[in-house]
Amino acid sequence: MKTTTDIKCGLRARIEGLEMMLDMYEKDNPLRHNLMIRIDECNRLIRILTVLEVEKENEDELAK
Repeated sequence: MKTTTDIKCGLRARIEGLEMMLDMYEKDNPLRHNLMIRIDECNRLIRILTVLEVEKENEDELAK
């Protein structure tokens, strides 16, 4: 579980960095759209890791 927590923390840090970069670009800039896509991808990865953690916890409980 520690590994997934570390990965999620790293992804959150990446999102924060991308959001800071996002603020530097004007709304019409195509790079802004690319940054928003990357932020969305990181958020999806965090959701996937959360689901995997829950599934692992359920498997561990069933194994008991």
